[in-house]
Amino acid sequence: MSQDIDGRRHQITNTGDIVNHNTIAVDISGQASVGNVISIHQAPFAPPPKFNVVIQPGPEHIGDEQRAKLKALVDDIVKLEAIARRAPKPHSAIWSALNKKLKTTSYHLIKAADYDKAQKLLREWIGRLSSTKSAEKKDPDWRKRKYSFIFANIKKLEAGERLKQHLRERYSVGSVKDLDDTQLSALYHTVSDWKRAGTASRDEQSTPLPRRA
Repeated sequence: MSQDIDGRRHQITNTGDIVNHNTIAVDISGQASVGNVISIHQAPFAPPPKFNVVIQPGPEHIGDEQRAKLKALVDDIVKLEAIARRAPKPHSAIWSALNKKLKTTSYHLIKAADYDKAQKLLREWIGRLSSTKSAEKKDPDWRKRKYSFIFANIKKLEAGERLKQHLRERYSVGSVKDLDDTQLSALYHTVSDWKRAGTASRDEQSTPLPRRA
């Protein structure tokens, strides 16, 4: 850009350092004149340095093996979300919900004491999605998930004989694998009720009785 200063034509650019040198400039009337050109060279703006925050879990947090198991559960949830929901939640939304429940900012910082709770929350999420009609029709692992839940909780409750009796009396079969999909879904909910009742019973037993005045 050029500009008349004190009757002279000066060349001004967006620069920082000022350099004077002689040149021939042409004014508006077309007359050539010799003058000084002022060039201002502006130094480039240096952006502020960036810092990477590295999270270092401590011994009070879950380890690599536990993190891998939680990641596998989250992967299962993402697959089921895609099958069961019109607007499925991505990995980030699931991790965010889990972290919020456990009051932490990252799954790397989940406390070891909260690992079982984290697994429980994710498995319950899987259970809710697996119970949808869409999952029953489209999930190739639907029966496998039901078997896994039923057998794991029957073992914890030590209710093997109770299960056999229930299968004989209710469905006239001798094995869970003999059930059709509707029956298997019903048994899943039955075992879920047994689980809740068993947990409540244990909690009542572990709660100390109030002292008499």
